[in-house]
Amino acid sequence: MTRNARMTILGKKAKSLLRLFLGCALLLTASTTSAVIILPEELLADKTPEAPSLELQEAPALEEQPAKEPIHPAKPSAPKVTVRMRKPESVPTGQIRLRDVADLECEDPKLLADIEAIDLGATPARGQMTYVYPRRVESALRRLGLGHGDFVIEGPNRVAVENQGREVALEEIEEAIQAAFEARRSDQGGAPIEVRLLRRPTPIHLPSGKLDLEVADLDRPGSGIRNVLLKYWVDGNLIDTHAVSVRVTESVPALLAARDLEPGATLTDRDLMEGYFPLPKSSTKADLPSDRATLMGASVKRRIAAGRPISLRDIEWEPLAKRGDEIDLLKNVGDVRVSMRGTLAEDLLFVGQEVKVRLKKNRKDSVGKAISEGLVVLP
Repeated sequence: MTRNARMTILGKKAKSLLRLFLGCALLLTASTTSAVIILPEELLADKTPEAPSLELQEAPALEEQPAKEPIHPAKPSAPKVTVRMRKPESVPTGQIRLRDVADLECEDPKLLADIEAIDLGATPARGQMTYVYPRRVESALRRLGLGHGDFVIEGPNRVAVENQGREVALEEIEEAIQAAFEARRSDQGGAPIEVRLLRRPTPIHLPSGKLDLEVADLDRPGSGIRNVLLKYWVDGNLIDTHAVSVRVTESVPALLAARDLEPGATLTDRDLMEGYFPLPKSSTKADLPSDRATLMGASVKRRIAAGRPISLRDIEWEPLAKRGDEIDLLKNVGDVRVSMRGTLAEDLLFVGQEVKVRLKKNRKDSVGKAISEGLVVLP
């Protein structure tokens, strides 16, 4: 192969290589990193090859797209539950439910029943107040499975639940107890009676309304410490009961010394006056005679100050009849009065005395009332 032929072949190869290097150079130039291309000397000896032309194709025109309708955000769905907080119409009983402090809207009957029954705590004691807050309602709704957007709570930021009531004054309790004992006194002869509370009762609050205070279980009669049961009625309904202790001092009819009486004096009508005497103990009632005839002619054993009652222990009698003396006895058997004879089992001191007697054919003593010196009536 001739030299010219070899050169022609080399020239064609050089041109191909030159185009390849130029393409790489253009690519490198477009990047941020610059590059230097070193060509072989054999290629530089020949004429500089023509730079390849980069023909840019015009982008085809985009077809005109039809205008799209504007996109509007979706409307939020209506809440499942609407809670409107309000003041309760009346004081709830026992527990506060959501239905007591709110108006509710819900189309699901079962869900509505669950929401109405939401427990918001105990009803405050009488005379106390508590508050229900929307955040507590919200927490309860979420526990039922309701999420954000499922409910809305409207109304005030808190609802007061007040258990208004009246406090029963101590004076009212004392008056009721005194009136109850006064009523019992009238059944027992109208003797004065004094009632005093031993300790102040525990304060009690009642709902508003007409109060009726009933005193029950007056315990046994007589003086001393007694227990009574107070029943509180409001508008005809029994609201509460309350037990209290009182000290009762009853007075009984008695014959009092009209002047100072010295030992050995014989009682006359001028020495006596009628009155009442407070008894510290009911067991002393029998010791205070109230019949003047009982004391006439009795002898005073110990000094009796004016105004003090005269008891059977303060006096003594000359017996009207002595133990063992025979005496007439009367006994009513149906409509028939039976008369018989008996003997005194103890001294007969005064008319009206309850005295022991014994029938002739009976070894057991009987008790009768002496209506005269020689006559005792058996029951």
